[in-house]
Amino acid sequence: MEEINKQAEKGNLAFPGALYLQMIDLLRSGFNTEAYKEAKELFFQGVPNLAYKDRRVLFQSLINIAVRVANEKGASHLRETWDLYNQGLEYQVIFNEKGELGDTTFTNIIVNGAFIQEFDQAAQFILDYESRLAPNIRDNAVALGKAFCDTIRVNLRK
Repeated sequence: MEEINKQAEKGNLAFPGALYLQMIDLLRSGFNTEAYKEAKELFFQGVPNLAYKDRRVLFQSLINIAVRVANEKGASHLRETWDLYNQGLEYQVIFNEKGELGDTTFTNIIVNGAFIQEFDQAAQFILDYESRLAPNIRDNAVALGKAFCDTIRVNLRK
């Protein structure tokens, strides 16, 4: 870490390293809106130049930061997570090496959409992406996603 910081101070840190350092700083020092937006923008600009594992780790870091902010500052910040998931889908960084979605990610997207009352979009997400789940988890993940969405919809009406 010390060497990375030295290289960064000299301006010699290559793109992936600079982005990793930015993510570490965000996780370590707390949320800074401008630094987060800059890191997110830099990430999505650099996606074509990142190795698969770096794309996955850095995207997951962005999601973790967005979720942390929502947990600390309230559910009103879940819109950022929803938007980030949608960008992850658009840039294909959310899928594993086989092009599949994990069941946890699939369910998290649906729950997130339901919490911000994007019920139609969450339902459409299920239809659009259930085929991207591994066959052995598909039925359960879809049923769980629909159940979460319906339960949240009912509870928010109360």
